[in-house]
Amino acid sequence: PDIVALQGCFRSTYTVLEPGGWLLFDLNTKRGLRQWTGMSVQDREDLTLITRGVDAGARMYTHITGFIRQTDGTYTRVDQTAFNTAFDLDIVTDLLQASGFGGVYCALSENLDTPLAAPEESSRVFFVAHKPET
Repeated sequence: PDIVALQGCFRSTYTVLEPGGWLLFDLNTKRGLRQWTGMSVQDREDLTLITRGVDAGARMYTHITGFIRQTDGTYTRVDQTAFNTAFDLDIVTDLLQASGFGGVYCALSENLDTPLAAPEESSRVFFVAHKPET
């Protein structure tokens, strides 16, 4: 939910990761999270989904309401809210390095071995970080 929690995650991960191990995770960028806003409806015979995205500043969320058709022809309602925090990618890099990780960079999922020159221009990036051998 915030920088403090993210830093704690990195420190904990670094502690349990074997020397020489890799950390790989994805984040939506600020640009990507702006795409969450709005509303969409998916309507099929067996399922109806209503998705509402809300921009609440640095913390975005999407609320999903669904109606799933059961075998007896009735529908079951489901509700879920997914939260996502927009972190400055340079700060995430700094936190990883402060936790001991080296070789930190952002990449796209289809090309994880190539650092992005301008990661904030992408909707979603993968962080690649390495725990040194010694």
